[in-house]
Amino acid sequence: MNDILELVPSTWTYSEGQTSSPRLHTVLLPNGRVFAPYARHGVLAPKQFLSKTIESLTPLQPLIRGVPKRLAQALHESLGYESLSFGSEAILSPDTFSPSPSLRALSRRALRKGRVMRTPSFSSSSYKFRSSVRLRGLFRTIPSARHLSAGYFQENSALVFISLSQKAEHHYHLELLKRTPNAPIGAVEAVLLQVISDLKTLGATSLSLGEVPCIGSGESFASSPLSYAASSIATRVGIFALHPSYSASSLFSFKNKFQPDWRPVYWCLPPKAALTSLYFALRATRVQALVIDGLKKRLQRSHG
Repeated sequence: MNDILELVPSTWTYSEGQTSSPRLHTVLLPNGRVFAPYARHGVLAPKQFLSKTIESLTPLQPLIRGVPKRLAQALHESLGYESLSFGSEAILSPDTFSPSPSLRALSRRALRKGRVMRTPSFSSSSYKFRSSVRLRGLFRTIPSARHLSAGYFQENSALVFISLSQKAEHHYHLELLKRTPNAPIGAVEAVLLQVISDLKTLGATSLSLGEVPCIGSGESFASSPLSYAASSIATRVGIFALHPSYSASSLFSFKNKFQPDWRPVYWCLPPKAALTSLYFALRATRVQALVIDGLKKRLQRSHG
């Protein structure tokens, strides 16, 4: 893997030709702190990217998410950030990827009933699926020309939609994966296999399948005993609060079919930022809607 991949947060997108500091998209939280859910960058050299990133974060000192371990450590050393591990990111190499026989079988099963097609980033299918995303503000709302999109279609109806953003030069990120309830078994796998094949043709070095929250990779890093304890507690609470509306274990099992490398990712909080800042940042993504939905489903089951 390229060194730059060990520094770029999973939600940041590459903007060719941009040489200034990363441009942060910011949200002002109720307690006066700032949350930067994503950013655009164009710096290629790891050392330059790191210095420009620290330069852009210093004035506002925002909360950021999807941070790889190397950047989390650098932010702690340079700016005193605390790092809370909330999950893992799945990364694979398109040029060496070889699907398992079971994955190929699932794809063939779906392709008997429909077809996989590349779709424009600004298509009606893109708008339909993007507008149904339950968590908000974690990625760019309007896709750029650098986004790649594909879908699974039966006749003229899109049943699966996948959108990729470019994380760095030759590195891509699975930004959105949505399916309708009537999408056949194997349809998502069929689209992903085609996307991986297309990326190999484009010379892509890596594809991130995105994060799985509340799932550890067996590798841990905490900048202090307090942040390590907070990470452990948040992971346990998150699994309980989101289930059954959102199953981290099911998402992990699906992504693990593609035999990726799993790497820890972090939420990074500036110095003296209370955990209430993290709470407000999570609320800005509307995660509470998933928690409430999960609570309702648990109550229905208990009374069923």
